[in-house]
Amino acid sequence: MNPLLQRSLLKKLGFAAVGVTLGVLLLNSCDDIGYSPYAPVITYKKVAISAFKNTAILPDYVVASGDGVIDGYSVSPALPTGLTLDAKTGTISGTPTAGTPCQNYVVSASGPSGHDTSTVTICVSDSANTYRVNKGPFPPFITYKRLSIEAVKNKTIRSDTVIDTTGGAITSYSVTPALPAGLALNTANGVISGKPTTTDTAARLYTITATGPSGTGDAHIGICIAPDSLHPCVADVRPPSVYYNESFIWTTPGVALVPDSANSFAGRITKFTVSPALPAGISLDSVKGIISGTPTATVTARDYHVLVTGPFGIDSSQIIYIAVFDNNIPQALLKKGKARFSGVCSGCHGQLGLGAPPDVHPGRGATPPLAHSDFLMANRHRPIRIQMMGLPNAIDSFAPIIVAGDTYDSHMPSVGGNDSDIASVLTFVRAMFNGATDYISVSEVAHVRDSVAALDCDRDGQRDGCGIDTTH
Repeated sequence: MNPLLQRSLLKKLGFAAVGVTLGVLLLNSCDDIGYSPYAPVITYKKVAISAFKNTAILPDYVVASGDGVIDGYSVSPALPTGLTLDAKTGTISGTPTAGTPCQNYVVSASGPSGHDTSTVTICVSDSANTYRVNKGPFPPFITYKRLSIEAVKNKTIRSDTVIDTTGGAITSYSVTPALPAGLALNTANGVISGKPTTTDTAARLYTITATGPSGTGDAHIGICIAPDSLHPCVADVRPPSVYYNESFIWTTPGVALVPDSANSFAGRITKFTVSPALPAGISLDSVKGIISGTPTATVTARDYHVLVTGPFGIDSSQIIYIAVFDNNIPQALLKKGKARFSGVCSGCHGQLGLGAPPDVHPGRGATPPLAHSDFLMANRHRPIRIQMMGLPNAIDSFAPIIVAGDTYDSHMPSVGGNDSDIASVLTFVRAMFNGATDYISVSEVAHVRDSVAALDCDRDGQRDGCGIDTTH
C-alpha cells in the first residue's frame, strides 16, 4: 500500500502502523527511566480553524495521543502571525493579527519510539462575516461512532452514525464499494443502517466519503456478516501490532535458541516475514511468528526486521538483534551487559540503541546512537572514560561528537558502576549494536580507571595538560 494512503487510512481509523520496537522515555538523566513501546499517535479536537483577525481563537488541543511518550511538538509551516503552538502540549492558541489564506499546517509529535503528525487547516479572515466558524472553506472531516460492524444475516444492525463533522460543510455522503445487500447509507446524514440479506464472513473495508463545497473527507469502516448468531464474524480492521519477548538473541553454533515468541496486542495477522534472511539454522514461523532453531555457523550481530501483515495489507515491524558468537565473548558478560544497558543506558539511548537525532528534539539536545556508531568503535578507551567521567568531561579532546555525520552536543552524567559493570555493558553494546567480535575485559577497565584517577585536571572546563591517553 502507498505509505501516504496507508497513513491517511490509519489516521481516520484512529490507529497508526508503527514500528513495534521497545521504546523508552528520554530523560535528562539516565538515572530516571521510563519505558513505552509505542510511537505517538495524535488527534486534534478540531482539524479546521476558521479564525478572524484580532479575535482570539478557541484553543485547539490534542484530544488523543495514544500510549506513546511525547517529548515535544513542532509545526510546519509557521502558524499565522499571532498564533502559537505549545511545544510541550501541542495546543494551538492565540490571536491572529493578519488575514491569512487557508493553509494546511502539519503538527509533529516526537517521542523516543517514533513520531506522528496531524494536519490542521487554518484560515484567518479580515472580516468576521466572511466565514462561518468551523464551516469555512475546508474539506469535510468525519468520524463514525463504530469503526466496525459485525452483523448477522437477516438481523437489523444497530445504526452506525457520524459523531464528528469537524471541518467544512457537507452536502452528501457516498460509499465505495457498495454496501452488502440489505444495508444502506443515508446520503444526507451518513447513517449506515438496515438488515443484511447475504453472508460475508470476511471482513471488508468500506470507504465513506463526505462531499462538500470545498472538497471531500473519508472515513473507513470494516463490515462482516455472519450466517447466524452462533458463528459470529470479526470485522477487525485495525493494523496488526506485535512485540517479542526478546529484542536481543545470541547463542553459539550448534546450540539451539530459546524460542522467541511474538505477542499480538492489536489487529489481525495473516503472516510474518523477516528481512534480511535469518542466520543459517534459524527460522521464522510465518504463521505464529516464533523465531527458533539451531544456528550452524558464527554470524556477527545485526538487526533483523520482522514484518507483520494484516488482511488489509497493513504492516508493522519489530527490530530484533541476533548474533551467533564463537566462544570468544563470555556469555555471562553479555548477559550482565544486557541487563545494565536496559536498566541504565536505554533510558537515554533507546532500548534499541538508536538515540535521538539532532532534528527530533530541537531545543533540548540530542542523544547519540550507540548502534552503528563509528564514534564509539573508533576508540576502545573513550567509552570507558565516558562511563566513568560523563560528558563533556571525558572527551574535551575529541569534541564535537559526530556519529554517522550528525553532530551532537549532549551532556551525560557519570553513570558510575564498578569495573565489571562497565566492561559488561560496553561489551554488550559493541557486540550487539556494532558487530564487535571481541570484548572489553575487567582488567582493561581497571587500567583506564587508574589512568583517570591519576589525572590532576581543573574542573572549571580548562582541561589542558590533563594527560588523557588518546592512543587507544
